[in-house]
Amino acid sequence: MKFIKKHKVALIVTAVVIILLVLCAIGIKSAFFSNINGSKYGNRLDGIENYPIDSSVIDDIKETIKETGYVNSISYDLEGRCMYFIIEVKSDVDLTTSRSLADKIAEKLSDEIKSYYDIQVLIDSEDEESEIYPTIGAKHKTSVGFKWNVD
Repeated sequence: MKFIKKHKVALIVTAVVIILLVLCAIGIKSAFFSNINGSKYGNRLDGIENYPIDSSVIDDIKETIKETGYVNSISYDLEGRCMYFIIEVKSDVDLTTSRSLADKIAEKLSDEIKSYYDIQVLIDSEDEESEIYPTIGAKHKTSVGFKWNVD
């Protein structure tokens, strides 16, 4: 008790400093990590359930692309509101022909889907020494056609 009476002011100051440090730590955590348990997309995917992509449409796209005879493989991935297609073409396919494959993808998708999702197409060649591949094209949901990287 003598210790507490003797150091009363120091103990009060120490308690106030500790309380302020805890409050600052809570404030910093809430400022920088406010949505740590939420979706990584935040509210950007609100309404995505109104624009489902049927797996049969994706299968149809893959079949159409493979039927051209220019393609070795095609893969698809959906991340949020972005559709990613990776196409590996044969070594003798020219750049114009391979880029037209992206238009075939867009033809198979409804206008509603194209106006909600962004589409990105990466075209690579089986020839690892190719000077024109890989090439990347992207179509924003508001644009009409694909924009390609500079040749």
